[in-house]
Amino acid sequence: MMNTETGVQISEQSPLGAHATRADRVGRSLLFSDELHLEAHRWLIEEAYTLDEQRYEHWLETLTEDIHYIMPVRQTTALGSSFTTARGMSHWDENKYSLSRRVARFLTEHAWTEDPPSRLRHLLT
Repeated sequence: MMNTETGVQISEQSPLGAHATRADRVGRSLLFSDELHLEAHRWLIEEAYTLDEQRYEHWLETLTEDIHYIMPVRQTTALGSSFTTARGMSHWDENKYSLSRRVARFLTEHAWTEDPPSRLRHLLT
């Protein structure tokens, strides 16, 4: 998807689109007892319930304006290779505006892919 303000693919603006290594550490992981960890965990649980209930407008309201929602295409490479995602490819690469368009479509009769609704499993790791 193209960013209309900059004319650049959204994926090119992300760490993955810029061909980051598989995992870039930005600091020590949070302790399970850390309040930020607990807050993030609670948010993920609430997000799962909200999506299960198909409350997509409410879900959209919980997201920040600068969200970058991406699922890169994984590729199998040789051990030690620095990239495990296909360059410039993703299953989805969304921002707040494109997510709002998806939500708007779900509210119409044209969202036949979710009739009947998908069966979901949640894996929070």
